[in-house]
Amino acid sequence: MRILSGGFLGGRVVAFAGRGCEGATRGAGGQNSGISAVESDDASQAPEYFNLQGMKVNADALTSGLYIRRQGTRAEKILIR
Repeated sequence: MRILSGGFLGGRVVAFAGRGCEGATRGAGGQNSGISAVESDDASQAPEYFNLQGMKVNADALTSGLYIRRQGTRAEKILIR
C-alpha cells in the first residue's frame, strides 16, 4: 500500500510520501505551512533533438523535416522548414 498524503499527530509526522511532498514545511505548532519551493527542470536544461527513428541529432545539424525535441521532462514534435 502506498501512502500519498499524511498529517501530523502530536507534533510528529505520521506519514508523508508521494511526489511533490518533499518541499512541505511545518509551521508553529507542527502544522503544515505549505510548500517552500517548486523546481521545474524543463527550462533549465538544454533541448535535445531526435529524428523519427529515435536517433539523437545535433541541434546545429537540423535540416528540413520532422523532429522530436526533448527538454527536461517535456517532449514535443517540431517541423523544420
